[in-house]
Amino acid sequence: MVRKSTSKRSKKDKTLEKEIKALKERIKVLEESLASEKKKSETYLNQLKYLQADFENFRKRTKKEIEVVIERGNAELVKKLLPVIDDLELAIKNARNHHDFQAFLEGVELVFKKLMDVMGKEGLEKIPTEGELFNPELHDAVLLVPSTKYGEGVVVEEVRSGFKFKNRLIRPALVKVSKGDKG
Repeated sequence: MVRKSTSKRSKKDKTLEKEIKALKERIKVLEESLASEKKKSETYLNQLKYLQADFENFRKRTKKEIEVVIERGNAELVKKLLPVIDDLELAIKNARNHHDFQAFLEGVELVFKKLMDVMGKEGLEKIPTEGELFNPELHDAVLLVPSTKYGEGVVVEEVRSGFKFKNRLIRPALVKVSKGDKG
């Protein structure tokens, strides 16, 4: 009987050894797979770090380029305004030398027109006011006044000009609005 038990044991031992060997091979395959995946992970991490650095450099470069474009645009606008400055200086100089108020006024009006022309070409647009129906998106009412000339809700007088820049409101007009002919 001893033999049978030894024989059973040796079969069990052999089976157990086969299972252990299979498990060891499976562990080896898993370790190799883990090492391979770890290597891929490190590669991806390095690629991500490079990509992140490239993106940060791109962002900084783009920001600088935008600043340069804005600066050039501002320089072009200033260049277009230089003749207006020259005209204002000339008007002031002539007013000091000649004391002719009417000529001074006409000169300043011409300079103002030139300034508005330059700004209009750049996209500045004055908001229409007097005689227009009050529009809370374009006008800020500072006073309601009686008027026989205008009906209720119509702008009677502009207190301060309002402007749009390229169809975008940058400052509403301050206006007086008619409350009709009620006193």
